[in-house]
Amino acid sequence: MNKRHRQKLLARLVSILEGHGAACTLLDEHQAESARERWRAIYAKPLFVSTGLWVRDGFDWHIFSFGDAPALEEKAALAAYASKSPPELLLLSAGPHVEFGLRATIAQPQLPTFDGVDVLVFPPSARWTMVFTHEVGCFGPYFAEATARPRVRPHRSSP
Repeated sequence: MNKRHRQKLLARLVSILEGHGAACTLLDEHQAESARERWRAIYAKPLFVSTGLWVRDGFDWHIFSFGDAPALEEKAALAAYASKSPPELLLLSAGPHVEFGLRATIAQPQLPTFDGVDVLVFPPSARWTMVFTHEVGCFGPYFAEATARPRVRPHRSSP
């Protein structure tokens, strides 16, 4: 994915967030990778245990669409997400075409949605996650909650 497309996508996400009263900062590469490793250690652990992989077919959200990890889908997912009101969110790319990480400080109780974008949304604690996909109407969105502390950690070189 080219730099111009990444910039357009980030501008779209920031616009959505700012429309909900959020202040955004771009995560540096190390911060984004650390957050992604933490997310995968919690939510992609079942896939790793069964296959040795942290990502299925290049998309983090495929762990839910293929049933590797439990999640609410569609309206139930949106309802669970709407019940949350964290003061801060992390957003990470969830597909292979562009890498990004954002931190958003949320000022309004209604959380934004990101239909059509492959994005992982979760509070810094990663107690829950909302995953939006480019496959709106076919796959997702998905909502999951962390159930236990992971014992298996992804390696820094994981895809």
